[in-house]
This record gives sequence, structure tokens and C-alpha cells, in this order.
Amino acid sequence: MDYEKMAEIHEAEVAKIVELEAKVDQFTEELKKAKEDLKAVGEELTELWKRFNALKADVLKEIEESK
Repeated sequence: MDYEKMAEIHEAEVAKIVELEAKVDQFTEELKKAKEDLKAVGEELTELWKRFNALKADVLKEIEESK
């Protein structure tokens, strides 16, 4: 194999690596965004759960008082 052919192969392999690195970077950013979104959803669910429990306590209190 001559030098030029090896250089072409090397250049093609480097281009593939660069492309893969870009895809990994994009995927990493997408994962970070998904993690942030999941955290926000978790916070919303926690708040809803707190409000549900407060409402449930109020209803149970009213039931108990109406007896």
C-alpha cells in the first residue's frame, strides 16, 4: 500500500471519528435536556402530591366534623 492510499484511509477514518464525536456531543446535550425535563416533571408531581394530601386531609377533617 502506498503512502497516498494510507493517507486517504487515515483521513477518511479521522472524518468518521469527528462525525461520531459530533453525534455523541448532540446525544449528550439531548440527554441533559431530557434529564432537566424529567426533573421538572418530578417537581411538578411532588407539588401535586402535596396538594392532593392537603386536600385529602381537609376532606377527612370535614367528614370527621360532620359526624
